[in-house]
Amino acid sequence: MDLGASLHPWTRCWQWRTRRIYLRQQPADAFVVLLGTEVHSSLAALSLLIYHRLLPKNWALRLLQEKLQDTVLLRRSSDRLLDGLLKSMNPNFAQSIVDTRLQLVELVVHNLPTFNNNRTGCRPQLMVYVGGTAL
Repeated sequence: MDLGASLHPWTRCWQWRTRRIYLRQQPADAFVVLLGTEVHSSLAALSLLIYHRLLPKNWALRLLQEKLQDTVLLRRSSDRLLDGLLKSMNPNFAQSIVDTRLQLVELVVHNLPTFNNNRTGCRPQLMVYVGGTAL
């Protein structure tokens, strides 16, 4: 299945709806091929297959883990995103919630982060309050 990345989003939705109907009507004659070397394209395909209940979660996790082992093309942020997805699909997953005030214990400032070998990317922003007054 080609995700149709260059198509308009509504066209992609219609294509996926058509494919879902076909896969549900002809399950014995259907097969899915995940193309592409980048893990996020496989992640999108597997997510849609899970969403339409065409693929059990444990099969999707196994396929995604195999894809992660084969590919080293992802940035660290993408690895963290996929790791978070895998953990959230785990039935024993419990999210910790922080609803209390946080106290700043230490502030370490390094050089500005670089993105694509230049300094024009996102910059973290931090507001520091002392006694309710912003510094």
